[in-house]
Amino acid sequence: KADAVNLDRYSPPAGASKKEEAAAKKAGKPVDVPADVTGSVDIGRLTASRLHMQNLSARLSVKDNILNVNPASVSLYQGSVKASLRTDARGGPAAPLAVNVNADGIQVEPLLKDMQGKSSISGRASLNAALTAKGQEAKQILGTLDGRASFALHKGAILGVNLSPDLLQSPQKLLTGQGGQGGTPIESVTGSFAIDNGVASNKDLVAVIPPHRATGQGWINLPAETLDYRLTMNFAKLAPVPVHLTGKLDSPDVAVDPTALAAALAKGVVETIQKNPQELLKPENLGKGALDALGGILGAPRKK
Repeated sequence: KADAVNLDRYSPPAGASKKEEAAAKKAGKPVDVPADVTGSVDIGRLTASRLHMQNLSARLSVKDNILNVNPASVSLYQGSVKASLRTDARGGPAAPLAVNVNADGIQVEPLLKDMQGKSSISGRASLNAALTAKGQEAKQILGTLDGRASFALHKGAILGVNLSPDLLQSPQKLLTGQGGQGGTPIESVTGSFAIDNGVASNKDLVAVIPPHRATGQGWINLPAETLDYRLTMNFAKLAPVPVHLTGKLDSPDVAVDPTALAAALAKGVVETIQKNPQELLKPENLGKGALDALGGILGAPRKK
């Protein structure tokens, strides 16, 4: 039991040599646990990988070299995580690993800021996962990962990008860029993954960003850090626009079907103008009319 622990203080230096890494691997060679063990861990405040956690509690046991951690719970970023873990305590490349995780109510923005120094999204996230794998090194675990996972994000925002109808109501704000430093509200983002040998397949992504909506399906290769993913963007009053993401996870290639995009924009403009052609087509209103049409396509209510 401890009041506070900072594991980052004990992390190996960033420039650890290959010789040191090899020594660490050798030290991790499977060794039988000489006796059955039971115990518990309780930590009031824990820092690990720059993440700040509170009230960590875990019950563990080792029997016949099998380590069970169940139950385990921790509070972090206004939410909570409950988990269980089962693995071969001797380690090694064939060590089986089974993990169940239930996370709820976690605030994404401060978590990402602590983890990577910045965040482009906010909201309250939940995650449920039941996973199995083999090995003790990250790449091997990812390559043998199987199971299912689902996630949800509610009441959040895309930070630094403002596509809200309130902004689109004002042609002056659109022209001057006012309000662009805000965020685009997210009502919800939900989806699930089936994972087979490290390849996570998704068929049910739904993002609701009123009045817009996006759906998606595709796969992510976790060990290779690549993806092939297709999104369908449904901007208010536009025909659907397909977007194809491929390549590396951290810098994917983005392809938009130009024919579909042009058709969607044309459909939206025509429908908007048809509703009020006299006012929009007056010479003195052409500039404002075009912006009003754009706002109407993207879901902004018309000013009266």
